[in-house]
Amino acid sequence: MKKEVVIVSDSIRNKVNYTALEYSYLRAFSQKDFNCDLISFNINPYLHFALSKFYPQQLNYYLGLKQKPILNYLKNTDKKYVFVIKGYFLLPETIEELKSLGKFVFCFYPDDPFRILPGTSTQFVKESIVCYNAYFIWSTALVKRIKEMSSNNVYYLPFAADYVLLNPPDYSPNINNADMAWDVSFVGNADKERTDFLNILTSKLGSDCKKIIYGAWWKKMNDYVIKKNVHGNDFINAILSSKINLNILRVQNKNSNNMRTFEIPTIGGFMLHEYSEEAMEFFVPGVEADYFKDVEECADKIKFYLKNETIRQKIARAGHEKIFSAKHIYTDRVEEIWQKII
Repeated sequence: MKKEVVIVSDSIRNKVNYTALEYSYLRAFSQKDFNCDLISFNINPYLHFALSKFYPQQLNYYLGLKQKPILNYLKNTDKKYVFVIKGYFLLPETIEELKSLGKFVFCFYPDDPFRILPGTSTQFVKESIVCYNAYFIWSTALVKRIKEMSSNNVYYLPFAADYVLLNPPDYSPNINNADMAWDVSFVGNADKERTDFLNILTSKLGSDCKKIIYGAWWKKMNDYVIKKNVHGNDFINAILSSKINLNILRVQNKNSNNMRTFEIPTIGGFMLHEYSEEAMEFFVPGVEADYFKDVEECADKIKFYLKNETIRQKIARAGHEKIFSAKHIYTDRVEEIWQKII
């Protein structure tokens, strides 16, 4: 019998190149021979933000109305398994109603459900944790915290890479220095910590070091070229055109992993990753990636690897191979999920 699942997403994003997490899981389930549907909420994010900030009672009513299309779809499908990616707009009572209909509802939460911030989590999200049949999250620290509050089945599930999306045109770690336009790159959106870090870093590297940032909300960056967010082939090209690809973690990802942890080596880029004990379990320091604890160490390692192309390429190649040997592709994550819930 063919396995079946419905993916519930907060929104259908990035339709042009299908790069959002829900598409990666849709492709992965399909590759593993699942009959898989993708549905999403139809929520105006600006209205949701305004209601949550100024009219919380009206927000409850608005979200209640928006549950109905999701419920109606799931009531009219024979598919038992409902995979919620984040569930930012999903109410606890909706999860309970789905379970009463015989559905098995499980969630992967890609942010920190305990950080009540716009776009990150809400009180509804926190209350929903105990409602799911199974809950998957990317951080061992968060697994421990959730287990302390719930007897639910809670599982550690790191991020991964979508090789269908990020398959480089040729084996990239052999690319020559002459083909790389940038010495150092960072792909990600701005926050205060990242801004301060990168501005201090450039003062230690000097203007001869060619540096570029791809992302949103960057302002007053010293000696960096700033470009918009990149996805799909543009993201691949950004990684391949840089000798050193930085991964600076957000506060919620400290000492853990994020999507870039797996995406950069999948493409074949050399990754210089913020120090993380969890990430170091995936990629051996100095062998499959390298790490920095502060801006001084980051600058020193950038200077070292810019001077040592052969070592840098060897590490990039080993990191790329580790993605596959250690099973860090989303099809591997689908297998992990299915083994836990069946």
